[in-house]
Amino acid sequence: MIGEDLRLTSREISDSWFEDRSHRIGADVEPSGKDTATETNAFIDRISVTSAKEIAKLIAELQNLRDFLHSEGQRVHREISGYVHLNEAAVKAT
Repeated sequence: MIGEDLRLTSREISDSWFEDRSHRIGADVEPSGKDTATETNAFIDRISVTSAKEIAKLIAELQNLRDFLHSEGQRVHREISGYVHLNEAAVKAT
């Protein structure tokens, strides 16, 4: 699930980069270095925000998963303790 989100994000980044650049194909005037730098910086800013949001989302998902696994571990521990007590009572009864 998490890996699929990352692959999708990578594909979206690639598509976005080429879409930003596609308007230049066939243009009569080459962009100046300043224009290219400005566009590249704007692109990186957009990607950084998207990446930061994705990372925050993944962290939240992982924290929820950690909490779930912790509570499941406690539940399993309680069940095992119950079986231990049941087993001890069965041994004493025989």
